[in-house]
Parts: sequence; C-alpha cells; structure tokens
Amino acid sequence: MITLCLSDYVSNSLGYVLYRYGNFYLRHTLTESDLPFDVQHFLKMDNYPEIAAGNSTGVLDLVMYATERPTLHTDKNRIKGHFRGTVEVRTRLQTGKMTTLLTLDAVMYIINSSIGSGKNRVPVLRLVSKPVSDVAPIN
Repeated sequence: MITLCLSDYVSNSLGYVLYRYGNFYLRHTLTESDLPFDVQHFLKMDNYPEIAAGNSTGVLDLVMYATERPTLHTDKNRIKGHFRGTVEVRTRLQTGKMTTLLTLDAVMYIINSSIGSGKNRVPVLRLVSKPVSDVAPIN
C-alpha cells in the first residue's frame, strides 16, 4: 500500500513554477480537430452569422492562457481550486492572418471536491466569464 500526501505547498509551488517560468504549460489553443465530431460545429462560423463575413475561413479557434498562477487548497476532506485566465476567440482570414474577435476573462473554481471513496468524488466546476472586448468586425 502506498500513501501519498500532497499539501497546499506542493500544489501551489507547482502552480507558481508553471505560471512564472513555463507559462506555455498553462496555454492551449482549442481547434476544431481537438473536439469530438459531434460538437465540432460549435467552432464553425456558419453558426454565428452576426460575425461571419465573406473573408473568414469559417472556423474559430479558442486560445486560452493563464493570467495568474493557479491555486489549490486542501483539507482532510476536500480540495478547492482557483484558475484565472483569458480566452481569445480567433479566426483566420483568407489572407492567412489570425484576428481576435472576442476576448473573455475566465475564472474556474473547483469547489466541494471530495477526497477518497464515495459518490461525491467528481469536482464541481464553476466557470465565470466576462467580456474584455466587444466582438470585433472582421476586416
């Protein structure tokens, strides 16, 4: 039997190092190919005629990155976490240039995640986002 003890210090130090010295670990670009086939349509410009224009390639990318270090807090029964970042909604123009359509400030909280066995082992996630910019016209 192996017992593993993780304290707030270990998880928060890892979060600090990843954010401060290797922020490429806390950055991801979500593209159409990253999604299962049945939900890929959410990234197609055809679903958003108010921002679709004749000079877009028709696909959206979501660029997500951390804007502050992630934190985790543990006690003997639960884990709580806080992650803050920015989500940029981008599209590629037919000229090949990427343009940002919308920027969101996003916060994800992990709340009431039980440790150990039982029926409440799945973390409860709450995502809060607010626009940082208005939807930009495609030029």
